[in-house]
Amino acid sequence: MRRGIKINQSKKNHKLNLLIILGILLSTILVFATVQRIKYKQLEKSEAATEENIGIGKEESKPEGIIIKYKTEKTQAQFSSLKKFDREKANPRRISPRIYALDTREEDVEKTIEEIKNEEGNNIEYIEPDYYYSYNYIPNDPLFKDQWYLKKIKAEEAWDINKGKPEVIVAVADSGVALHNDLNSKVIERKNFAGGSEYDAVGHGTMIAGIVAAVTNNNTGIASVGHDTKIISVKVGGKKGVKASDAVEGIRWAADRGVNIITISWEASRSSEALKEAIDYAWNKGVFITAAAGNEKSGKKAYPAAYDHVFSAAATDKNDSKANFSNYGQWVDIAAPGVDILTTDKNGSYTSVSGTSFSAPIVAGVAALVKAKFPNYTNSQIEQKLCDTADKIDKTDKFWKCGRTNAYKALGAGASATPSPTATPTPPNQSNTLRVDIRFQGITSKANYQNSTVEFFQNSKNIYQSSQPIENNENGIYSFYIDNSNQKITPGRYEIRVKGESHLGRKFKNVEIKSINDVVNLTSEDIKAGDINGDNKITITDIAQVLSYYISFSNKVDQTDSKMVQSDINKDGKITIIDVALIALNWSSFNVSGE
Repeated sequence: MRRGIKINQSKKNHKLNLLIILGILLSTILVFATVQRIKYKQLEKSEAATEENIGIGKEESKPEGIIIKYKTEKTQAQFSSLKKFDREKANPRRISPRIYALDTREEDVEKTIEEIKNEEGNNIEYIEPDYYYSYNYIPNDPLFKDQWYLKKIKAEEAWDINKGKPEVIVAVADSGVALHNDLNSKVIERKNFAGGSEYDAVGHGTMIAGIVAAVTNNNTGIASVGHDTKIISVKVGGKKGVKASDAVEGIRWAADRGVNIITISWEASRSSEALKEAIDYAWNKGVFITAAAGNEKSGKKAYPAAYDHVFSAAATDKNDSKANFSNYGQWVDIAAPGVDILTTDKNGSYTSVSGTSFSAPIVAGVAALVKAKFPNYTNSQIEQKLCDTADKIDKTDKFWKCGRTNAYKALGAGASATPSPTATPTPPNQSNTLRVDIRFQGITSKANYQNSTVEFFQNSKNIYQSSQPIENNENGIYSFYIDNSNQKITPGRYEIRVKGESHLGRKFKNVEIKSINDVVNLTSEDIKAGDINGDNKITITDIAQVLSYYISFSNKVDQTDSKMVQSDINKDGKITIIDVALIALNWSSFNVSGE
């Protein structure tokens, strides 16, 4: 009798499983066309198509030098041949691995580039003018008595949750920071890359610093968004603006110094390869980077704000409308107050200013509070938290993607959940760095990061193993960087095993490594999707977990919920029918195992 009961129960379970499979298959058929379009719809960056598409005609900065990146590192003797091109006949400055800067007169820049190309073209990876980037502020009225922007972003309520921590460090990459009673105790270090005094002769950097970290609750002056946050003054600019080569050195130095956040309030319409590489370097060191979107009243991209690893900030006014000077578009991530912002000035007093320059440090201050409240957050998670909790004011999705920043909501409005710690990626673009390119099934365009593990085996012996949260490019290819300075992985043949948090493990056999800084391309075969619980199998448990979050057609991922993050298979920040379909496409039996 008991045996009969077991048989009947087994039949019931089988029927239940069949019903589940039929439901999934029906859903899969309905959305199959949608799955095919995944590669076109994930997190595209495009300029806003609005009625405001003409800038205010800001004059372009003129270069006074060139930046060169060589294919291999040069010796002192080799690059001394470049002295003849320098304005002062001096040796070129080495601003990062394989990248050098020369100072020339602006009228000689193009001619010098051509001459160097003719002499050393085969050895050069790129060569470009060394432009000045313009500061983004518009001086306004004298001192205001009320810091309206702190109330707008609910800073007071946020401070009831967390007042920041001195160990959270923001690098102010600007014109330096002047001596000021409301700042002196907050500046823990000064580094000068722009020449002249280490202090601020322009005034711009001092204004930025006051917004991020002026001493708060001291019966003096103003309060700052970051409250107890500390800052480092990274002087990369002077009266002419910020020279790209100085910015590259400053950003890389700040990243190596171990700062948590870098705030940037200067821009130009031209992109720089060297600057982009410095931004990527800092990002892969785990640094959150925010930058001003610019003041040209334009939808045209400005740099470095428009780079992928920069959280760009537009400006809003007291009514939560876009400031009339602010740049805008879907390349802009977030909005923050930027009109009549009361802050510190270089004369030891206070002033009220306007510009996207002052929106970026507000975002930096909120990011510092988030990092203090959630110390294990990665830079990606800070970005996601700021975006998810922003107030969806008018023109969100048109002028900026996320909304206007809200400090109180960003701290969880009293919530205490924290994410699991994740490893910091190894920095790319170094001569001793090995890169492994990976493609995950269902992700063929720009998407969120994926926690991944890469192992190297030689003669069945595990030579190397590491886990990283890695990001992909616009083609969906994820790059895993390995610091190979101690030559753990030498030229030879290896078996490489790759495992993603939402994907099965996969072996790649007989992979040839040609050098200690090789680029290993494993993108010819996708790593299969659907392993949600990390056991390297696709089972009914995985499908059930995704379905438990699929309560609507677009359930936004809570980055503090690790299971929900894993359930977002295509890494678009939402749990949708596409995630369910990706598992169903692979679930050809009750137990599909990875390698």
